[in-house]
Amino acid sequence: MRRVLVAVACVCAGGSLVHVRAQQAAQQPVAKFRSAVSLVTIDVTVLDKDGRPVPGLTADDIEIKLNGKPQPIRALAYVQAAAAPAAPPSTDKPVAPPAPAPVTPLVPVTPPVVARSAEEPRRTISNAGASAVRVSSASSASPVPSASAAPPAESRVFILLVDDLSFSPLRGKAMFAAASRFLDRVPASDPIGFTTTSGVGAVNPTRDRAPVRAALARVVGAFDDPRGIGKSGPGTGGRAQGSSPDSPLGISESIDIERGDDSLLTDVIVRECFNGDRAAFGDRSLAEVIANDQCASDVQREARRVAALSRQNKGRQIDGILSVINAMKTASGIRHLVLLTEGLPVSREVNDLNPLVRAAALAGVQLSVLLEEPDISLTDEGRRALEPGAVVQADPGTSRRRREDDRLFVNGAQTLNDMLGGTFYRVVGTPDPAFDKVIAASSAVYRLGVELPSGTTAGKDFVVTASVKRLGVTARANRFAVAAEPAPVEPVAPVEPGKVLTGPVPASIDDVLKAALISNTVASDVPIRIASMVRRSASVAGQVDVNVDVVMPATVKGPVTTFVGLIDSANAVRNSRRVFAPSGGADYAAPFLFPLPPGQYRVRFVAADSTGAMGAIELPVNATLAPMGEFTSSDVLTWVVDSTNKAQLFAIEDVPAGADTLHASLELYPNGAMPGEPPTVSWSLTRDGESKPMTEEETSAHPAATLLRADVKFPFSALPPGSYIVRATLMANDKPVGTRAAVVRKR
Repeated sequence: MRRVLVAVACVCAGGSLVHVRAQQAAQQPVAKFRSAVSLVTIDVTVLDKDGRPVPGLTADDIEIKLNGKPQPIRALAYVQAAAAPAAPPSTDKPVAPPAPAPVTPLVPVTPPVVARSAEEPRRTISNAGASAVRVSSASSASPVPSASAAPPAESRVFILLVDDLSFSPLRGKAMFAAASRFLDRVPASDPIGFTTTSGVGAVNPTRDRAPVRAALARVVGAFDDPRGIGKSGPGTGGRAQGSSPDSPLGISESIDIERGDDSLLTDVIVRECFNGDRAAFGDRSLAEVIANDQCASDVQREARRVAALSRQNKGRQIDGILSVINAMKTASGIRHLVLLTEGLPVSREVNDLNPLVRAAALAGVQLSVLLEEPDISLTDEGRRALEPGAVVQADPGTSRRRREDDRLFVNGAQTLNDMLGGTFYRVVGTPDPAFDKVIAASSAVYRLGVELPSGTTAGKDFVVTASVKRLGVTARANRFAVAAEPAPVEPVAPVEPGKVLTGPVPASIDDVLKAALISNTVASDVPIRIASMVRRSASVAGQVDVNVDVVMPATVKGPVTTFVGLIDSANAVRNSRRVFAPSGGADYAAPFLFPLPPGQYRVRFVAADSTGAMGAIELPVNATLAPMGEFTSSDVLTWVVDSTNKAQLFAIEDVPAGADTLHASLELYPNGAMPGEPPTVSWSLTRDGESKPMTEEETSAHPAATLLRADVKFPFSALPPGSYIVRATLMANDKPVGTRAAVVRKR
């Protein structure tokens, strides 16, 4: 059973996939998200002569043809990797990069909210009052922005796929060693996964390079060469006594023979059974020779055997690549497949590659193919010495057929690359420069929304041709595009296979939400409340744990599809997806935990209900521990004990229903050694908006491993409904040295 990348989705929480139908999100302020026109998403990689991405193009610079006919580009985004590396040094005269264009927002947003200070009470924020925004494609009259306008940043995930079914056991060592060095040059923020076409040694994408490096060190080529099994021997019936089974059939000629090339089969029989003497055939037909000559029959059988084994291995190669592409579909961000191969035996049967091409188009996977230059021998190693007087035939033997087979494999790899819109690197010498170019070339992509021809059927395939109206650049795009199936964002009758779509095609919920996430769309049709609290990480030294709670009211029509995104100071986005089903009239509650290095972050949350209504919100997070005298401290941690006698931590203002007692804690982390005397924390519970506390209490912070914790209990059942502030003040020498606070609410 193949074990390939079974957990791509959970470990590749990277940037969001910006669906091109969403790039004009600010144009039409309505609550639902329907497309005005039917679009298909096409990713185009545009590289200069040094293999570096070319920024600054507009829709007018790029031409897309579907089935040979130019189609309008209705949306365009230049999507960059969140941690794009420097381009590899060029051997040519350096070209000055274009001046950066001014960055403007993709959509209108509310004024930025500054993360709260340490003393400010933690509060729940909501999207109430935010305007709704249609996330749709542009109409034909709407201007298409240039890609230099607010280029979104996405994470990037690499999958190293070693086509071990193409490498002989003694080949590929230099390529695998260079791939190991490649791991160190990829930015540490980019996850890398590893697998092989045989399914041996898979490693799910991870930022830890050690398991990938270990897997690479264990790779051994698994190509089982079908060539080389001899035929039955010299021909009979007085034919050339010097003929011999000294030159095995090649893979390329065997495939052509199996395909029905009788002229080639005749040539091979003459070569193998009659020492190149065509006159030995006499006036007999090919069928008669095969029926009456054992050597000729063996040649035909051998050709079929070699072709069948080659076809079987090719099928395994294609299945292995297809499994990886399908697994990458669920990953977020820029998905780049790096294929190390010795080639595929593909000549005229290019339709065998169509499943790969279609899968890559649907998954949005970029491709780089690295192929090491085959070893070439000009010596004739295939011919035996003949008996005295025997005529030496003109056929040079095995070396020629090896070169023919090498061309077959190389051309097959190039065909695969071209059909998937990838970049092909034919490695001569050290492979490291090719890997450097992969890093640079994968750092950006143009994501286009191309209008489909009228009358397009759902699921229809199109042949794509991409070109750029600029000299010195190369455009790469998948050769296929697939018209999206309608997504059921509103109750509609299912689309029957082959039915012509006469109306607008609803945009995919996932694509719309991801686009809203990355562009910070503001929407309020789905009410959302969100809050966070910070404490020191219990599992990773030097990091903090950020607990984020999100609540949506039970009145939202489920199921509810949501995405949460974490944006760091470099504007890189990592996201994950959840779907929530209705829960017996209870509010939808979505808790998240982010272990993070200290710093300033933003958490974005977007949701769509079953009717297509959308909500979005952003929460600034100050993920730092507050200084308090000789300590740093957590936020005020609020919690209750549930009916199963377990502590239930909550950051949102609303105290969980049924709580008789409100618990609060403050964690103190010593800057040095543990203090001899436990510090004192003064607690108060004050009605929000008032200054006089309703109750006050002092507790000592008791030691717990590497921290101290002060706890307090407030009777809650007797309090009237309303909002209250829980405040913790650390005392030193009877003087306050720091305060943390949180707002809670009783409904």
